[in-house]
Amino acid sequence: MLKESEISDLINQSGRLRMLSHRSGMLLSFVSHSSSPDPWFSDELEKTSTNFHTSYQLIVDKVANDADLSRSFHALLHKRAENESSIESVISDFMTKSSRLSEHLPTATQATSSSLQRFLKLIATDLLAALNKIVSFFESQLNKVSDNKSAGISDLAKEVEDSLSDVDNINLTVKMLALNASVEAARAGDAGKSFGVISKEMNDLSQQIRQVSDNIKRDLKSFVEHM
Repeated sequence: MLKESEISDLINQSGRLRMLSHRSGMLLSFVSHSSSPDPWFSDELEKTSTNFHTSYQLIVDKVANDADLSRSFHALLHKRAENESSIESVISDFMTKSSRLSEHLPTATQATSSSLQRFLKLIATDLLAALNKIVSFFESQLNKVSDNKSAGISDLAKEVEDSLSDVDNINLTVKMLALNASVEAARAGDAGKSFGVISKEMNDLSQQIRQVSDNIKRDLKSFVEHM
């Protein structure tokens, strides 16, 4: 099972996909309206497209490390609503069109205005919606992990409380033994001095046990309240 930090990283990676897709659209739009585009923009567009593909693959690879998460994620990618393409097909369409349009650079006149407009619309509508669904999916997974973790901590806290209850019962027995030793010491007089020593030691032990138990209960309560 993936850790909270790993799922948080998936959320960040998904958000990065949105940034890279918008960057691709801006670069293509700029170059298409420039009579003599700077080669830097062509290089940046190629890097951006490559980074998008790499980031998406990193997400897929990371998800593959968790069987249950992987099944749910791939179900999300292939799910189709009425009159909607699957998330996977939208992402694939974006990467294909981005690559084709990039091939026309720096001679951007070959990239027709209509194809560019369709590409920009894809980024602003279908792709954005698809990536938002991916981000929401990982956010819901993070919430599940957090809820399960909280439930596990609550169960553990209950077990500790039960154990402390057993400690209190043991401590009561120690106090009773200390009291009995004190009574026997009083009855025996000088001959019962050893009982008196034992009684004092057992009383001291009982106080230490009580103090440790109270400290654990206090710290446990504080931890549960602030987790």
